[in-house]
Amino acid sequence: MSYGSPPNPMDQLRNFVQRGGIPVTYALLVANLVTFFAMFFGGQAAVAKVFSYLAFDSFNFLTKPWTIVTYPLISSDLWTLLIGGFFFWLTGGSLERGWGSARFAKWFFSLAAVFALCLALGEHLLNNQRLVQGLYLPLSGVIVAFCALNPEQTMVLYWIPIRARYMIFIVAIFVWVTYGPLLGFFACLGVLAAYVYMTYFNTYGGRGYAVRSPDPKILHLRPNQKTIRKVSLDGSSPRGFFDFAGRLRDYQEKKRLEQLLKNSGFTDKNDWLDDDHPKRRR
Repeated sequence: MSYGSPPNPMDQLRNFVQRGGIPVTYALLVANLVTFFAMFFGGQAAVAKVFSYLAFDSFNFLTKPWTIVTYPLISSDLWTLLIGGFFFWLTGGSLERGWGSARFAKWFFSLAAVFALCLALGEHLLNNQRLVQGLYLPLSGVIVAFCALNPEQTMVLYWIPIRARYMIFIVAIFVWVTYGPLLGFFACLGVLAAYVYMTYFNTYGGRGYAVRSPDPKILHLRPNQKTIRKVSLDGSSPRGFFDFAGRLRDYQEKKRLEQLLKNSGFTDKNDWLDDDHPKRRR
């Protein structure tokens, strides 16, 4: 007796990647698993091919420009894959849920390119050629971004609880030590770029709510925070300098809202919070 066709493995894979609202995070982890097992079972020939097509070489990357964003897809060490994959699932997944998959993907690959270009600059200045591969560098930027967004959260590093704000410095030190005192400085420029983005340029939903304070929390926006971009009252894109018609519509909308507020009997929304307000004493 037949109860239907068997499930399609590709459909199951797609459902797994989309599960939890973090398809980009899962896709990157799956790509690392694929490259790891390909090199593990394929031997030296597979290792050479994977590194040749995906690893970033600062002295030859102009002939393979795609490697500036593909080097995070390589995993050659099981322990690094397990530990790094867990932290990437934890921090990257959190960022993707908050930002959305499209924005997170753009930010992640842009960050990977920043790390690669900073290292390329350092390698050319120091004449120190080395391949860049693995999730390690962009993962450090992802962790820094997560910690800058949640500075009071407690994270566990090798079973040691650490406040997230201090984790930023630990990650930077790890990166610096990994690449040496000179080249490590250029590698840390990517870490700095991730922190600067989260502190000064990060916006919530592209609506101009910028994080400029030492305690950047998107979910705890303060009304007196300065914003990078101003958004029109009707929720459309920011007004250009010569958009006089749009500014006129904003002015009319503002007057309409003020009239509605006046007709409602309230002069200030904070008045209702006062215990001595006449409508509260009834």
